[in-house]
Amino acid sequence: MSTFNTENNEVEPKNIFQERKNFLRSLPDKKVLLFSASVLLVILATFGSIIFLHQGTNPFKSAVKKTATPTITVPQELSATPSPIPTEIVIVTEKQKPTPTKKTLVPTPTPTKAPTLTPTNTPTPSGPQIDSISPTSGYWQETITIKGSRFGSPGRVEWYVNNQAAPYAPHQSWSDTEIKVPSAGSGNNTSYQLKVVRSDNRESNTVSFQSTQGQPVVDSLTPTNAAPGGSLTLTGSRFGSSTGTVNFLPTSGGSKTSSTISSWSDTQIALTIPDSLTPNTEYFVEVVASVGAASSYKVYKTGN
Repeated sequence: MSTFNTENNEVEPKNIFQERKNFLRSLPDKKVLLFSASVLLVILATFGSIIFLHQGTNPFKSAVKKTATPTITVPQELSATPSPIPTEIVIVTEKQKPTPTKKTLVPTPTPTKAPTLTPTNTPTPSGPQIDSISPTSGYWQETITIKGSRFGSPGRVEWYVNNQAAPYAPHQSWSDTEIKVPSAGSGNNTSYQLKVVRSDNRESNTVSFQSTQGQPVVDSLTPTNAAPGGSLTLTGSRFGSSTGTVNFLPTSGGSKTSSTISSWSDTQIALTIPDSLTPNTEYFVEVVASVGAASSYKVYKTGN
């Protein structure tokens, strides 16, 4: 550069090199600048690491963006240009992708069609069956023949009158299709029901039986202690209208002896004690109706 001397109207040249030297001396030393920049970078790097650790991000995936870089303008004549010093660091972190949630798919069961059941021809077990009885009416203890099926092992034949159980006698014979049993109809002109009960307690259907002549009942014998050959009167019920038989049987055992009948009605019988009986001896007296119904035994002691 030059200065203009107004007095002489001349331009006086100045020492340009001296001015450049003075200017350069006014600038900070290069080593000082580099050292200051290095210290600043260390401080910024430490601060950035703290931020990385706090946010839990990967520092290797972060990018550093320089947003503002101040420059120092020096004369063009200077060949050495100081390095720019960053003053702000913007940290850009990569957005983390959400962790996918694994879903387990449960297959929906396919409904299965129920199997079709085919009926079989195997018969189911059933109870005994009564098809018929013979006779359908009769006197007490008359033999009744019951025919049917599935009677199985021997059991019993039960009798009822007006839905009440009646006494019954044991069967005489038993097979799977036929049973013989004495009638339990002890009443005159009384309707009874009977059924077969198998050994496994399976019951049959019920059939009816009409008792025409019940069991004769002896209530009294007069006189007491009549001697053999003497007269005796029996009073009772269900003797029947037709003449039957009166038997004497020793209580100690032996055979029956029939008496001679003088008169016979449904409630009274007159007879003569057999001469063959032993005096002062006890006998069982039995009334048998004309149809075969027999009374229970009545004890009588003969006199002298």
